[in-house]
Amino acid sequence: GPDDQVLDTSSMFDQLHVDRQALVGAVHRTLGAGRSVSLDDVLVDSPLEHGLAELVAYFSLHESQLALDFDDTERSHVAWVDDDEHVERRADLPRVTFSRPEPAGQGSEP
Repeated sequence: GPDDQVLDTSSMFDQLHVDRQALVGAVHRTLGAGRSVSLDDVLVDSPLEHGLAELVAYFSLHESQLALDFDDTERSHVAWVDDDEHVERRADLPRVTFSRPEPAGQGSEP
């Protein structure tokens, strides 16, 4: 009916102002010359500054230089302090690993 509340996630994300390029940079800094790195390790080097919004943004970092893998058999426990309420929040989530894509084979499109 007309009283139904529609959750507009796009406006939620618009308000968050998470700098996705900064997150990509954080992943690459932790990755260094390695092949892969866990989100846990990235967050040790670059702790969450925007809480859940930033955490969710990491999950959607689809860019050509990073492949994402979610492993439901391993769990990560992430904690951050909620800026508004000054309380610690925790999330239990699948282990997330960022890795460099395998080099393309000869003759394939770049």
